[in-house]
Amino acid sequence: MYNIRMAKSRTRRVFQIILALVTPVLFSLFPIISIKSHNALDIPPNDALRPAVIAITATAVTMVIFWFVSRNLHKTSAATSLTLLLFFSYGHVFGGFLDPLTYTFFNRVGLIGNHVPLMMLWVSIWLFGLWVIHRINKTYTQITSFLAILAIVAIAQPGYKILRTELLLRQDWPVKTDTATPGTASLSAGGNPLPDIYYVILDGYARADILKQVFDYDNELFLDFLETEGFYVADQSRSNYGQSSLSLASSLNFNYLNDYVTGVDKSSSDRLPLARLIRHSRVRKMLEASDYRFVNLSSGYRTTELEDADQYLAPSGGETTSMDRLLIDTSFLFALRDTAASLGLKVIPAGFEAHRQRIEFAFDSLPRLALQPGPKFVFVHIIAPHPPFVFGSEGEPVYDEYPFNLLDGDAFPGTRESYARGYVDQLIYINHRLQEVIPALKKANPTPPIIIMQADHGPGMGLVWNSVYESDLDERFSILNAYYLPGADATLLYESITPVNTFRLLFNLYFGMEYPLLNDEFMFATWDQPYDFIPLTLRDGKLVSNP
Repeated sequence: MYNIRMAKSRTRRVFQIILALVTPVLFSLFPIISIKSHNALDIPPNDALRPAVIAITATAVTMVIFWFVSRNLHKTSAATSLTLLLFFSYGHVFGGFLDPLTYTFFNRVGLIGNHVPLMMLWVSIWLFGLWVIHRINKTYTQITSFLAILAIVAIAQPGYKILRTELLLRQDWPVKTDTATPGTASLSAGGNPLPDIYYVILDGYARADILKQVFDYDNELFLDFLETEGFYVADQSRSNYGQSSLSLASSLNFNYLNDYVTGVDKSSSDRLPLARLIRHSRVRKMLEASDYRFVNLSSGYRTTELEDADQYLAPSGGETTSMDRLLIDTSFLFALRDTAASLGLKVIPAGFEAHRQRIEFAFDSLPRLALQPGPKFVFVHIIAPHPPFVFGSEGEPVYDEYPFNLLDGDAFPGTRESYARGYVDQLIYINHRLQEVIPALKKANPTPPIIIMQADHGPGMGLVWNSVYESDLDERFSILNAYYLPGADATLLYESITPVNTFRLLFNLYFGMEYPLLNDEFMFATWDQPYDFIPLTLRDGKLVSNP
């Protein structure tokens, strides 16, 4: 009996030691897991790895420091957990990232947006907490258990959301097969070598007339280049939807979304169904069934980060990312950054350089991919000339004064003038890079490739996300849409073709299919309710909402 009691006592002590060691680590990972959970379809999972390693390492160093002071593992664990809690909550309070009731309280006492009193309060809480922990003698194991339970409960919900999202992203979204498709048809190139297909999405790239009218920029030189290279430019093209995820879910499944999202509540803001439609699209399935290798390049936008592609390419990293930026903005690092800036030290906002690196990586990778044996379908989503504006007209780095983000429309943090200037400069540089890449793609293989360069939607300088009536619909929906279709009957293309018909036409021209082209339709949706489609119509050449 004595040995049993000793064994139980030993097991209990070991368990308490493990809790004491693990609890601070859980507190250090909670902010990362929480941010990833709230941005599940915006931040790639890999972007969380480096912050996690840094957080765990910093936690271990902090524990060592407290251990040398207290010589008590449980007090060390409690002191480290308190330090992490205050460190990671500082930016939430300063920036007002709180629920309405808590925000009202902190705002009334003057802590939101005010470093000095908030820092004094946080340091006072920290010192008082350390004093209390130091005075504890007999109940420290209970405190360790309580903190462990608190950390596990805090992580459980966001952790579940991340796990659910990742599991669902691996599953198809059920789509309705086009009943007009001949049941016996199959992809066939008549015995000829299958051409590589490049689907290049230039996010927010405007049509030439909109560039002239809205941005006072003449894009004719670039369009002349495309036509000289054999492209057909649909100079009256519009997108079918005004949001990236809606537009790409539609084009890659070559159908409108009304029938595909019937089971989704119109009031829902969950874009996971759209991500699944993009990841497991009909285009991908049909081409893979015809022995195409599916290649995806990193975009920095999780919805088009298809890590399960046959070949997924991303830059090696090293630069700060959106995850890093969010962690800085919501932690005590925000105060350190502001202090450095007030002392005149140059601080490059997190995220800008990583975004630049990713876009350059995409342009650099395309010619190298062209040299690889085919057939392959290359899908690349380049978030440019869409904000953020990270390139000047000659490719020089641009860093805005506001934090890095992908916001557009009336959510864009800069002025209308800064939008117009940044958009045009970035577009000029993107044109330059395309003029380098396109000839390289065409020359790399004896079998001429198919190249589709298409915007998912237009710019957002006049977009009001939650109002179809206040938005400049012509600006938002008018897009660059250019096709290089070697050996095909280009007379089947037409000046107002929309993305929903892109792959219908491609499969008909090259693979012996008989898909009917759909009527070109346009639908607006607010940001908060992306599935509540508002039909648009052309009236006197202008896009307007139906009454």
